[in-house]
Amino acid sequence: MIQKILKFYKTFEEKYSSALRVLLVLATLGTLLFAGYTAMSGYIASRTEANLKTDVDATSFSVVEDLLFKKQIEEIEEEEEDEDEAEEKKVPEYVETIHTSIGKHFQDARDKKELFKEEFTAETLELILGLIKTGQWKVGNSGGGYQIDLPVNPWSCIPGMRTTALNEQQFAQLITHLTTFWSNAEKGTDTNSSQFNKTIDFDGRLGQILSANDLMICSFNASLAGLDAENNAREMEAQGERMAGGIMIALAGSALDMLFKFFASFALVVIALILYRIFVTVNKR
Repeated sequence: MIQKILKFYKTFEEKYSSALRVLLVLATLGTLLFAGYTAMSGYIASRTEANLKTDVDATSFSVVEDLLFKKQIEEIEEEEEDEDEAEEKKVPEYVETIHTSIGKHFQDARDKKELFKEEFTAETLELILGLIKTGQWKVGNSGGGYQIDLPVNPWSCIPGMRTTALNEQQFAQLITHLTTFWSNAEKGTDTNSSQFNKTIDFDGRLGQILSANDLMICSFNASLAGLDAENNAREMEAQGERMAGGIMIALAGSALDMLFKFFASFALVVIALILYRIFVTVNKR
């Protein structure tokens, strides 16, 4: 029995020891490369952060104009107007800019110009924007008897809905959109032929102004809601990447663990070969 074992070890040493050394080198190199690549990839993936979007979109004046005046009967009243210098208002510059653009729709008659100065001051606009920012403004039929019902719109905005509270960054974007919106709405004001000028009644015209503003706010809020949904999806995707990264790191650890176990097994074989050589040497002596 002992002779058979010795014969087996001798054959094993002569034919397979070299192959085992080559196998050991290749296995070690391959495992280390795999573990290193997997650990690095897992580390990178585990630190994945969602690329969140912050730019909120809003509709253009031309879209709101089509919605607001789609079925309105055209009626234009043209009269001579007197130029009066506007008093300086202690309001933010952006409020003054938007208020000036809106005021150009009330220059067709002296009484309307005076009513606009009295009924819709820059301070009033500043108050409305403040309510919009804090989410306390109700769109449609909420500002008084001069407001009109909102037309059917793509943003599912109905009278009585509250606006969405905005942070500083979102409010700054809203102001940029509003400034552009009312700047584009100035078309036709130099000849008193804008769509708003076709409404003779002052309260009705001011109501249309506020409704146009509400529709623009509705589009902004709809875009903001869509942005939140998209960012949530991106955050979930990033969380999935981080989880995958953690799994890859664990896999790299398992590979190293297997390598260490392989070393242990190979060490037993090497020890057996060494013992065999010692045994052979002792017998020769």
